[in-house]
Amino acid sequence: MDCQIQSLNISLGQCGSLTIQTKFESSERLRSFEVKSSNIFIEIKQSFAFTENHYVGVYTYAYEAEAVDAKLSAN
Repeated sequence: MDCQIQSLNISLGQCGSLTIQTKFESSERLRSFEVKSSNIFIEIKQSFAFTENHYVGVYTYAYEAEAVDAKLSAN
C-alpha cells in the first residue's frame, strides 16, 4: 500500500493505550490512505476490545532532529 506518508509516530502508553499519528503532504493522500487502510482497521476492531477517538489537528510546530539535507552540489 503506497500512500506516501510523510511521517508516522506510534506510541504505546503505560496503561496500554496506543497512539498513531500520521502526516501527509496533502488531503488527497490522506483520503487515499483512509480508503486503502479501511480493511486493516476493520480487522483490528473485530480482534481487540478498544475505544477509538478521532480528532482533527493542525500542526503548529514540528521538529525532527534526524531530518537532514543530503544534497551535494558541485562548484
